[in-house]
Amino acid sequence: LSSNPFRPSHFAAVYLLSEGYDVVPVNPRESSVLGRKCYPSLTAVPGGFEVVDTTPIEEAGVEAAIKAVKAGDLGAGVRRRIRETAAALIRRGADAIVLGCTELPLVMSAHDVPVPVLDGTDILAAAAVREARLKEFSHPRRRSPPASRGHHPKGVPQPARRR
Repeated sequence: LSSNPFRPSHFAAVYLLSEGYDVVPVNPRESSVLGRKCYPSLTAVPGGFEVVDTTPIEEAGVEAAIKAVKAGDLGAGVRRRIRETAAALIRRGADAIVLGCTELPLVMSAHDVPVPVLDGTDILAAAAVREARLKEFSHPRRRSPPASRGHHPKGVPQPARRR
C-alpha cells in the first residue's frame, strides 16, 4: 500500500475504508499509511493472512467464463460457473471475493454470495474519477501569458519595432 494518493493502491485502500472494510497496510518502505501501522510483509502482520486461491480446475473455469463474457455470453451457465467457484472459495475459508477481471462483475454481484465482493471495475472507475478531480483542481491548465502569444495587455509599453 502506497502513501502516494495518486497510486491505485492508495485509492483502493481509501475506497475500501469508506465502504467499511478493515485495511492493513503492507509496505516495507512505509511505517504508516492512512493513519494505520504499516507492516513490512504479510508474515509480519499479527495473526497473519491466508490467501484462498482457486484450484487449477477452478481457474480454468474462470478463464473460460471470462472468454465467454468477452464473446458476449452473459447467460446462466457462465453465471453458475463463477458462483460455484466463489462458493468453493468461501467453503475453503475466503472472507471476501475479489473480482479482479473487468468481465467478472458482469456475471456476479455482491448479492450472489454471503461475503463481501470487491469489484475491481468499481474500484478502478472510482480511482479514475478521483484522480481526474485531483488533477483538475490541483493542476490547473497553464496558459501562456498574453504577451507570449503576440498580444500585449493594455497599459504595458510596447517594444519599438524596426522597419
